[in-house]
Amino acid sequence: MTLETEVIRDFAVIMAVLASITSIFYLLKQPVILGYILSGIIVGPYTPPFSLVSQIDFLKVFAEFGVILLLFVIGLDFPIAKLRSVGRVAVGVALLEMGLLLVVGYLIGVGFHWSPLDSLFLAAALSISSTTIIVKVLEDIGVLHHISSTIMIGVLIVEDLVAVVIIASLQSFVSAGQLLPLDILAIAGKVILFVGGTLIIGSLLVPKVMDKIVLKRDRQLTISVALGICFGLSALANLIGLSVATGAFLAGVVIAGARSSSQVIESIEPLKELFAALFFVSVGALMDVRQIPMFVAPAIVITLATVGAKVFGVGFGVKAFGYDAGTAVRSGLGMAQIGEFSFIVVAVGADANAISGFLFPLIGVVVIITSLLTPYLVKLGIRLAPKDKLSKSVSLVKGGH
Repeated sequence: MTLETEVIRDFAVIMAVLASITSIFYLLKQPVILGYILSGIIVGPYTPPFSLVSQIDFLKVFAEFGVILLLFVIGLDFPIAKLRSVGRVAVGVALLEMGLLLVVGYLIGVGFHWSPLDSLFLAAALSISSTTIIVKVLEDIGVLHHISSTIMIGVLIVEDLVAVVIIASLQSFVSAGQLLPLDILAIAGKVILFVGGTLIIGSLLVPKVMDKIVLKRDRQLTISVALGICFGLSALANLIGLSVATGAFLAGVVIAGARSSSQVIESIEPLKELFAALFFVSVGALMDVRQIPMFVAPAIVITLATVGAKVFGVGFGVKAFGYDAGTAVRSGLGMAQIGEFSFIVVAVGADANAISGFLFPLIGVVVIITSLLTPYLVKLGIRLAPKDKLSKSVSLVKGGH
C-alpha cells in the first residue's frame, strides 16, 4: 500500500470515528472537545489491541493548521483597542500566575524526590496554560465575548510569549550547562520587537490593503490575501523561534482593523472548525494510555495542585486589578489546565537527555485530565457568577482597573 493510500485510509478512519463520537457527545449534551480527544485516543497507536491508523505524523501537520486557523480567527475578533483595554491586567495576571506555578511545580518535584532538573522542567511545564484548548472551549460554550474571556485571552497571549522565553532559556541551559542573564534579555528583546513591530506596522498597512481588496468584491481574492498574511506571519514567527500560534493571532489582530474582517471570519470558519478538531484528535492520538496506570498517584497530585494554584493565581490577580469576584472566579477556573506548550517544554529536556523518561508521559496524563476538566470548570464558573455579570459586553472592560 502506498503512502498516499495509507494517508487517505487513515483520514477516512479518523473522520468516521470523529463523526461517530462527536455525535454521541452532542446527543448527550457534553462538550464536543472531549469527543475530539477521545476520538484521538481510540484511533491512536498506543490504544490496545491495535492502532486504527498507520500514518500518525500527517495528523501533526493538520493539527498545526488547526492551531494557526483557530488563533487567526480569534485574533480577528480582538482588534488592538480591545487588547489594549486588558493589556496591563493580562501582563500582571500572567506573570503572577506563572511565577506561582513555577514555585509550586518545583516544590512538587522536590516532594517526590525528583532531581533538580526534573523538578525544574515540571515547574516550567505546569506554568503555561493551553491557548488552543481554552479558546475552543470558550467558543463552544458561547462565552467568548464575556469580560472574563477577554481577560483570559489576553493572559494566554502573554503566557505564550513568556513561554517562548522559558523554552529558549531551557534549551540554552541544557545545551550549554549554564544560562546567562544576557541570553534571557536577548530572547525577550526578540519577542518584544516582533510583537511590537507587527502591531505597529501591521495596523498601519494591513487594514488599508484589506479594505481596498474587499472593494473588488472578489471573495477568493480576499480570503487568499488574508490567509497569505496569516501564514506569512506564522512562518516568520516560527523562523525567529516564536510559536506559529503567536504569529497567527497577531495576523488576525491587525486584519481586525479592516472593515472586511467579518467576511474573512465567515469564509474561514468551516476550515478552522475542521482543522481545530484534528488538533484535538492528535492530542488524544499521541497519548500513550498504556502508561496511565503507572502515573495515577503523581498525576492526581499534580493535577490538583495545578488546578488549585491556577485558580488562585489568576483569580487573585484579576480581583487585585479591581474586577468583580464573578469575573475573577470565571477567569481562574477557565485557566486551570496545561496543554501544547507543556509538551514542548518537556520535549526540550527529553531531546537533550536532561530529564527522566517518566516525565513526558506523566505530563501527557496531566494534559488529558486537565483538558477533560476544562469545559466543566468553565461551566462551573458561569454557574457561580452573578447572573447580571454574564450579560455585560466586553466593551465594559477598562484598562485602568
